Amino acid sequence: MRFAACITLPPHSAGGFDHGDVHVRSRRVFVAHTATGTVGILDDMTARHHTTVPDCPEASGLLCAHDEVLVFARPGRR
Repeated sequence: MRFAACITLPPHSAGGFDHGDVHVRSRRVFVAHTATGTVGILDDMTARHHTTVPDCPEASGLLCAHDEVLVFARPGRR
Protein backbone atom coordinates (compact mmCIF):
# COMPACT_ATOMS: atom_id res chain seq x y z
CA MET A 1 0.00 0.00 0.00
CA ARG A 2 1.25 3.49 -0.82
CA PHE A 3 0.02 7.06 -0.51
CA ALA A 4 -1.78 8.05 -3.72
CA ALA A 5 -3.44 11.44 -3.16
CA CYS A 6 -4.69 13.98 -0.68
CA ILE A 7 -8.40 14.74 -1.08
CA THR A 8 -9.60 18.21 -0.10
CA LEU A 9 -12.86 18.17 1.84
CA PRO A 10 -15.45 20.96 1.84
CA PRO A 11 -15.57 23.20 4.91
CA HIS A 12 -17.11 21.48 7.92
CA SER A 13 -17.35 21.99 11.67
CA ALA A 14 -14.57 20.82 13.93
CA GLY A 15 -14.37 17.22 15.02
CA GLY A 16 -12.78 14.03 13.88
CA PHE A 17 -13.87 11.30 11.58
CA ASP A 18 -14.79 7.88 12.91
CA HIS A 19 -14.80 4.80 10.71
CA GLY A 20 -14.69 4.38 6.96
CA ASP A 21 -14.92 1.68 4.36
CA VAL A 22 -14.26 1.28 0.66
CA HIS A 23 -16.90 0.06 -1.78
CA VAL A 24 -14.61 -1.68 -4.27
CA ARG A 25 -16.99 -1.92 -7.23
CA SER A 26 -17.86 1.81 -7.22
CA ARG A 27 -14.35 2.83 -6.11
CA ARG A 28 -15.88 5.14 -3.52
CA VAL A 29 -14.66 5.68 0.02
CA PHE A 30 -17.34 6.27 2.69
CA VAL A 31 -16.30 8.06 5.88
CA ALA A 32 -18.48 8.63 8.97
CA HIS A 33 -18.08 12.11 10.45
CA THR A 34 -19.47 11.71 13.94
CA ALA A 35 -19.19 15.36 14.96
CA THR A 36 -21.30 16.62 12.05
CA GLY A 37 -23.70 13.67 11.71
CA THR A 38 -22.75 13.15 8.08
CA VAL A 39 -21.17 10.55 5.83
CA GLY A 40 -18.61 11.81 3.35
CA ILE A 41 -18.27 10.07 0.00
CA LEU A 42 -14.91 10.30 -1.73
CA ASP A 43 -14.26 9.22 -5.32
CA ASP A 44 -11.13 7.11 -5.75
CA MET A 45 -11.03 7.57 -9.53
CA THR A 46 -10.90 11.38 -9.44
CA ALA A 47 -9.35 11.76 -5.96
CA ARG A 48 -12.10 14.25 -5.08
CA HIS A 49 -14.91 14.67 -2.60
CA HIS A 50 -18.05 13.36 -4.32
CA THR A 51 -20.81 14.36 -1.89
CA THR A 52 -21.84 14.46 1.75
CA VAL A 53 -24.89 12.63 3.07
CA PRO A 54 -26.55 14.76 5.79
CA ASP A 55 -28.84 13.71 8.64
CA CYS A 56 -26.88 10.71 9.93
CA PRO A 57 -26.99 11.65 13.63
CA GLU A 58 -23.73 10.74 15.33
CA ALA A 59 -22.74 8.54 12.37
CA SER A 60 -20.27 6.05 13.69
CA GLY A 61 -19.19 2.73 12.16
CA LEU A 62 -19.51 2.18 8.44
CA LEU A 63 -19.81 -1.02 6.42
CA CYS A 64 -20.06 -1.45 2.65
CA ALA A 65 -21.94 -4.49 1.31
CA HIS A 66 -19.79 -5.46 -1.66
CA ASP A 67 -22.30 -7.74 -3.40
CA GLU A 68 -24.84 -4.93 -3.43
CA VAL A 69 -24.66 -1.17 -3.69
CA LEU A 70 -25.41 -0.73 0.01
CA VAL A 71 -23.62 1.19 2.73
CA PHE A 72 -24.59 0.96 6.40
CA ALA A 73 -23.79 3.65 8.97
CA ARG A 74 -24.24 2.79 12.65
CA PRO A 75 -25.76 5.58 14.76
CA GLY A 76 -23.69 6.68 17.70
CA ARG A 77 -24.55 6.07 21.33
CA ARG A 78 -26.66 8.63 23.13
